[in-house]
Amino acid sequence: MPEDKRVHALIRRQGELESNRGVWQGQWEDLRQLVRPNVTKFMAGNSGEQTKGDERRLAIYDSTAPWAAEQLAAGLHSFLTNPTDLWFFITVQDDARLSLQARQWLEFVTKRMYREFSRPVVGLDASLHEVYLDLVTFGTGILYQDWNAKEKHLIFRTFSLADNYIDEDDNERIDSNFRIVNLTTSQAVKMFGEDNLPSKMLENHDHNKRWKFIHAVFPREERDLNKITNTNLPFASIWVCQELKEIVKESGFHEFPFHIPRWSKLTEERYGRGPGITALPDIKMVNTMSKTLVKAAQKIVDPPLMVPDDGFLLPIKVSPASLNFYTPGSDPLVPLETKGNIPIGQEMIAQRQDSIVKAFFLDWLFREKKKERQTTTEIIDDREEMLRQLAPILGRLQGELLGPMIRRSYNILQRHGAFPPPPAELAARGLKVSYVSPASVAQRGIKAMNISRYLQEVTALASVDPGVLDTVNMDAAATEIAELRSVSPAILRDPQEVAQLRQQRQEQQQQQQQMMAARESAAATKDFAAAQELSRR
Repeated sequence: MPEDKRVHALIRRQGELESNRGVWQGQWEDLRQLVRPNVTKFMAGNSGEQTKGDERRLAIYDSTAPWAAEQLAAGLHSFLTNPTDLWFFITVQDDARLSLQARQWLEFVTKRMYREFSRPVVGLDASLHEVYLDLVTFGTGILYQDWNAKEKHLIFRTFSLADNYIDEDDNERIDSNFRIVNLTTSQAVKMFGEDNLPSKMLENHDHNKRWKFIHAVFPREERDLNKITNTNLPFASIWVCQELKEIVKESGFHEFPFHIPRWSKLTEERYGRGPGITALPDIKMVNTMSKTLVKAAQKIVDPPLMVPDDGFLLPIKVSPASLNFYTPGSDPLVPLETKGNIPIGQEMIAQRQDSIVKAFFLDWLFREKKKERQTTTEIIDDREEMLRQLAPILGRLQGELLGPMIRRSYNILQRHGAFPPPPAELAARGLKVSYVSPASVAQRGIKAMNISRYLQEVTALASVDPGVLDTVNMDAAATEIAELRSVSPAILRDPQEVAQLRQQRQEQQQQQQQMMAARESAAATKDFAAAQELSRR
């Protein structure tokens, strides 16, 4: 397709995505003002840039919702992707039958990825926290991932939802993103180079003039599978200057570089719905009520004054130790009692605040103790019960955020030689991600608990009939429990090593039996000889 037609097609598609998103703008802007005031404004037609350093919390009279969003985001970060603990392993199906060499390779890959994620320059932890905040507030978050070719490391960045317009494929998986970026002429020159910029842009002598660019990333429909070039990769990456309608850069990605999780979504909708949207009516109400309560308290503490219509010299002075003159015999100044009922207002606000706290699931995260003293088992069971409540959001986060992020990280690091060649037995086997975060382990905890209880019951029956143990494959039970409990493969023995240990144990038992039999035979011979000696006497 000719260049001008392609540019017009991209600008037209971005306009369609922007128009389709218009129904979300109002509630997102309300949430921005009342919950996430530091993010970009949701304004139609532009990126809604704000003055740096300006005051952005003037509309907030009650901080329950911002606090609740921060707490839930921190809880998700702690329970799903805790930076101080392992939260995933790279493994394969049926990993219990792998050789020691294969398991060591998988462990090396996992630790290498963790080292990469933990580097401050990568920016993963900070980016994930911002994504979680957007996710719980607006229902959708935007995480971008790429490779820094100069410094040779991964990079993660969080982009504002206001600047991004997403699209789905036939399976409701996000595969396209059009991002609006405003750059000055100087920034554009530094980013794209003078040779790639339109001449009209360079002719403008105002280097601080801002230009609107569209960064479109979408599946490339026409490509030559035999060529591996930037303009022939599975996902196209095209930068367009919207005002001048020219392409300034074209490249591509091996995988979709945006990871866009949604808290929950309806089938016919592209964007997610989070706790912030659920609690928005209560957030608006408690903010309005708090504002009204502040005004009522001000009237009680510093009430308006009743002034006679004559006899006073205006203006009235209300500062301490001031003097107001009036005609003797006329009525003095008296305060106007509003009779506002502050306790009722506080009670109504507390009810709404409680609804907001529950909408953000903080009654799960900060569950009260059932009694003053709890055993360790009771505490663990109570915690796992709370984490199991996160099952719906956990599945979506693994499918739309964590899984794609780990797979793309693995592929990028592999392409840049971060891993040694895998053992031959892994060459034809697909790798998988095993999540071992507290929330993931809690989801599998019920199955592990059921196996443990079953083994306890079978053991009790074995005291009556030992043969009942023959019905249980203890090796399979031990392996299954280890997998459900996310036990590190490093502490599990190789199947061949287990077979050798059992053979050695069997040989030792046979030797002990033979030695015992020889002792018993020697003792019997000795006793027989002694008996014969006695009979001769």
